[in-house]
Amino acid sequence: MIDGETVDFPRTKARELLAYLIDRQGYSVSRANVFAVLFEDKQYDRSMQKQLDVIIRSLRETLRKFDVEDIFLKNSRVSD
Repeated sequence: MIDGETVDFPRTKARELLAYLIDRQGYSVSRANVFAVLFEDKQYDRSMQKQLDVIIRSLRETLRKFDVEDIFLKNSRVSD
């Protein structure tokens, strides 16, 4: 909940991503590590990288609705 309002995530993986990032307590994570956590049994190929982009975008959009997107920082210099 944020300010008494329930946060609905349109994608379950976006909620899982947020939980993982919270668990990391602000430490940086690579896209490859995030992928491994979210999709344990999948191959990290181009198609799945795009799927990860969708999940990240969904999380950012959900956070933006509550004006808290600044808790999610993306470092574009981090390599896959």
